[in-house]
Amino acid sequence: MATLPWLEEPVEKQVQRLRQDVADLEDQIADILQRFPRNAQVDLAQGHVHTNVTTPAALMIATASQLSVGIELSAYGAAAPTSAGWPTASGAIFVPFYLPETVIFRRLHWLNGAAISGNVDMGIYSIDDLGASVLALTRVVSTGSVAQAGINGLQSFDITDTTLGPGRFYFALAINNVTATVFRWTLATAEFVKLIHLFRRATHFPLPATTTVATDETNYIPVMGASLAQDDF
Repeated sequence: MATLPWLEEPVEKQVQRLRQDVADLEDQIADILQRFPRNAQVDLAQGHVHTNVTTPAALMIATASQLSVGIELSAYGAAAPTSAGWPTASGAIFVPFYLPETVIFRRLHWLNGAAISGNVDMGIYSIDDLGASVLALTRVVSTGSVAQAGINGLQSFDITDTTLGPGRFYFALAINNVTATVFRWTLATAEFVKLIHLFRRATHFPLPATTTVATDETNYIPVMGASLAQDDF
């Protein structure tokens, strides 16, 4: 029996191909949605468009969403996130996300773990250079250094209304000590981590205006995200 050529490729190449197919599909869907009012509800399966839709009071993009690494976490079969100490004092972790259209961010948040300590800085970075081996990132907005507060709960901060998208960006989270904990996922497969472009940097507290990320991958994925303005999506 004949086999499809791509089934004979290494697993990492198959995952990379799937990720590109998903990105292409997101672009196509975004193009379709731009033809309808912003408050329209589009049922692609049935071919229906409902324009009299009440927009939710708040929407979020988080690391577990399909616009970040949610698809990859599901494909990997990652267990539920658990509380864990921050891996490096004053270190930062960068997790990618994608915006299919322009949105306005109003709040940033992360999920604190069972112990709190010191200060946290969370931000969003744009990607300025998609080089073959190095990504150049520029900070778009951040909370600045704030005291970690509230065990086992979401900590959220208002930011200046920030318009972004469409395009690819990074969430960044930095903590100035290793006693502090947040909820996080872990991935044991190094090649999988490389494919979804997770990065960490040392000595990044507070978050710098610009930075570069390259081969310093991480398998520590914090639960974090951002809230959108009411009229987005």
